[in-house]
Amino acid sequence: MRSLEADQENFRRALDHSVETGAVDRGLRLATALAPFWTSHGNWKEACGYFEELLQQASGDVPHLGQALVAAGSMFLLRGDYDRSEALLEGAHTWARAAGNVDILAQSLSGLGYIAFRRSRQDEAEALWTEALDASRKAGDSRVAATVLRSLAISAGARGDQQRCAELLEEGLALASKGRDEQLRR
Repeated sequence: MRSLEADQENFRRALDHSVETGAVDRGLRLATALAPFWTSHGNWKEACGYFEELLQQASGDVPHLGQALVAAGSMFLLRGDYDRSEALLEGAHTWARAAGNVDILAQSLSGLGYIAFRRSRQDEAEALWTEALDASRKAGDSRVAATVLRSLAISAGARGDQQRCAELLEEGLALASKGRDEQLRR
C-alpha cells in the first residue's frame, strides 16, 4: 500500500490520459486494479469519478467490462449511492450472464444482495446471496464464497436464528482460513 500511495500521482496521470485519449480498456483495468487501494484509503469519490468517465466511453466489447462494473458498483456502494451501485452491479450481472463468467456473476449477485439487505429487502438479499454462493463455488472463488457466507450469517442473525448464523460463520471462517485471508478471518 505504501508503494501505491507513493505512486498516486502517476496513477492519476495514467487514468487522466486514458480518459483523454479514449484508452478505455487500459483505464478500466487500472481503475479496477486500484479499487482495493481506493477502498482501504477512502478515495471513493475519486474512484467513482474515474469509473464514471471511463464507463461513459466504454462499449460492450471492452474485455474487462464485467470486472470494472463490479469494482465501480462497489465504489458507489461504499459512497452510499445505492441507486448508481445497483445499476452498475445489474450491468455486471447482465454482462456475466451473457459472457458465461460465473466469477463476475457471483460478485455482482453478492453486491446486489448487499444493496437489497441495506434497503430492508431481506428475503431478496438472501435469495441473491444464495445464488451468489452457488456461483462462487462453481467459480472456485473461496473469497467471494466466504464473504457471501458472512452476509448470509448476518441475515440469519437479524432473523434471530443464532444457530444458523453460527453455522454459516463457521463455514465462512473455514474457507477464509483455508485461503489464508486475514481480512475475512477477523
